[in-house]
Amino acid sequence: MNDRPEISITRRQRWLRTLLAIIVVALFVLVGNRYLGEVHRIAQANWIGVIGMILVYVITVWIQSRTIRIGLEAFDHKISERESFSLFVLASAVNLVLPRSGIGSTALYLSRVRRISLFDYSSVVLYNVGLFVFCSSLFGIFAFGTYGFITRELPPPLLIGVIPAALLASGLAISVQWTFPQNWTFPGVALARKLVRATRRMNGSPEMWRMGRMHLLLVILRALRLQIAFWAMGVPVGFLPVLMASVLGDLLFVIAVTPGAIGFRETAIVMAATWLGTTVPIALAVALLDRLVFSLTVVVLTPFAWRSLFRGPPENSTLATGLSASESLSVDDKSKIRIAMPEPKITSVNFPQGARS
Repeated sequence: MNDRPEISITRRQRWLRTLLAIIVVALFVLVGNRYLGEVHRIAQANWIGVIGMILVYVITVWIQSRTIRIGLEAFDHKISERESFSLFVLASAVNLVLPRSGIGSTALYLSRVRRISLFDYSSVVLYNVGLFVFCSSLFGIFAFGTYGFITRELPPPLLIGVIPAALLASGLAISVQWTFPQNWTFPGVALARKLVRATRRMNGSPEMWRMGRMHLLLVILRALRLQIAFWAMGVPVGFLPVLMASVLGDLLFVIAVTPGAIGFRETAIVMAATWLGTTVPIALAVALLDRLVFSLTVVVLTPFAWRSLFRGPPENSTLATGLSASESLSVDDKSKIRIAMPEPKITSVNFPQGARS
């Protein structure tokens, strides 16, 4: 009897989230409509630069998928490189349609195929997000601090407070093992308990350092993709302001409520137009080129990722293990098994008089 209210709440939250995403996208379109004067330059983008953006994005996806794979290893779960990459591509494709739904689709697959519990997977995801925010904020402080020192200009007051706060909050979240009373049922406590569980497993482990190094590299790769986008559009900009714009987009991604976080990274790039030494219309055109390359690459990779996951039982899965054990038996082995099976014993049956024909 208690299941029905929970389902209705979930549906209500889903509809509210979808409605909020539509409203936010509409606001982005209305505001950005005034700065579309340079969008035609996307068709004139350098194809070498576009190919470079695609390659950098594929490398980025591969490293991001490895962070989840390494995190699962800390919980004694193993998945293959191919499987983790395909899952991340499919999750990105789902997010292009429904915001924040890619995590759910990955959790469903891991639960059904790998027998990995939702609790373990969500703990790894939360810890991964904490590392993502921490590394992005760390680079943000470096980029904005260096830029301010060189130009003698302070960043906007909001960023002066937000980025250090994000660094502090994420650092505490992934390092301190908080304790919560069992009777606490406040919103967010369940997520916090999962994060604490991951922190106990990950802190000081080799997996933590490997994931941290990968996230630091990912920050640079995302900025590099944006740098190549400016180059492809024929707009020379320095890497430091590009890093500032990319880090700001990374932090906005955490609070994004739109499909594929559309509008949030673009807003960060447009906000950084002054630091980049360009105009808002050109910055918006570059942001749209980056969005177009990202979305089309995901669409192209999705059929291959789907086929890679569902063409047969994945390696080390429960089904694959059973099949491999059966297929590894030779004809002689199977005959030996049949010989070893006890023959059924036939006992005599005494029929009563008159029952025999």
